[in-house]
Amino acid sequence: MGIESNQGNQLLEAISKFKRLHTRAITDERIPRGEFMLMNVISKMMHKHALDPEGDDKPGIKISELSNKMRISPPSVSQMVNSLEEKGFVERLTTRNDRRVVYVNLTDEGRSVLKQTTDHFLTFSNEIARRLGHEETDHLIRLFNRLYTIVGEMQEEQR
Repeated sequence: MGIESNQGNQLLEAISKFKRLHTRAITDERIPRGEFMLMNVISKMMHKHALDPEGDDKPGIKISELSNKMRISPPSVSQMVNSLEEKGFVERLTTRNDRRVVYVNLTDEGRSVLKQTTDHFLTFSNEIARRLGHEETDHLIRLFNRLYTIVGEMQEEQR
């Protein structure tokens, strides 16, 4: 038990260190990590809707859809949307059919900032991969994917 407990502590510490570095590496001073992730989800969901030949003509993504996709509460999503809207990175839209339903989409400025931040992060990630080398990078990817699976299984067991 002692060795496993020590390894558990070391794992938590390593994850915490990585999260702090990761957050500093990807963020633009104007966009906290959560807001960056939200913008990325909006972008990917809108791209998916655009590619769906049977999809409807929605002008954006509903707060509830974003909440489900990101697995965070609707009030938390609304708070981030408010912040991004103040910065001019997202806009809220309604349709003529039902003005009660509010959609969120990226503005041109939001798409530009998202692209710049994503490009910066990819450059950062590519440099990490270069320094680790092909074999260690593949191994790290497998470990992260395994960790994701294990955590998901543990969360399902708790439900």
